[in-house]
Amino acid sequence: FFSSRRRHTRLQGDWSSDVCSSDLSQKVKALVSTCKSRIIGLYHDSGYKNLRVLRHSILEFERMFTALSESIRGADNDAFELHFLALFLVYSFEISNANLITSELGQIGSILSPYMDHLGSSNGDPTMQRIRGIRSKYNGVDIDDTIFDASIWTEWFSSGFVKPLTLSEAVLSSKYFRAASQPAWIQLWHAEDLTDSEYIQILNEVEDGWNRRIYTEVGEVKHIVGSWLWLSDAGLYKTTCQDIVVLRSEEHTSELQSPCNL
Repeated sequence: FFSSRRRHTRLQGDWSSDVCSSDLSQKVKALVSTCKSRIIGLYHDSGYKNLRVLRHSILEFERMFTALSESIRGADNDAFELHFLALFLVYSFEISNANLITSELGQIGSILSPYMDHLGSSNGDPTMQRIRGIRSKYNGVDIDDTIFDASIWTEWFSSGFVKPLTLSEAVLSSKYFRAASQPAWIQLWHAEDLTDSEYIQILNEVEDGWNRRIYTEVGEVKHIVGSWLWLSDAGLYKTTCQDIVVLRSEEHTSELQSPCNL
């Protein structure tokens, strides 16, 4: 206990000189200062007692954050910034301490990896065992929620660079920046990013639009039916897959064909 307390006190005392470097931009310095307790918590969760790694990770985060477009950096999207910073630090800590290889980031970001753990399918795989250990050691960080495609993280930590446009477009496509003004059927397609209340509201809106036959484009119909089938299969939608296909999709398609809309 006392050893941990001394490390925590030393980090608190070294914060300004060793961590919150004067080399940081005002925006990142303010973010790091605001997230000070969170950063210290992640540092201790990592188990790696090396302040140089922490300092280097924050400086590298500054580079990646600065690569984002000015509109993203100036959006003051606190939820995104905290998530982005936490993921960067966790990945950086583990890679710096040789507990994670950059090519393995794709396995962390795989939508199936947590379920493989749950089913016990990764018990004999050393790589997945290490990833499972990383997944469990950081309090409050979902390392599988990678914000954008894990290939971007892989490219960054492999080469230290991602094209700013590629990175910015990926962030703008994430759940943190998708406009609420998007059509309901598109929001339903990304149902995994919705809260329970948002999901119910969007689902009802899509069903109402379907019943009023406002969806007349082939792409819209395909996406909506696909969303329903996926949600039904996941147990999140009361209508069966068979009823979706027979009672909804085929009926609606027949009506669209009559005025030669398809």
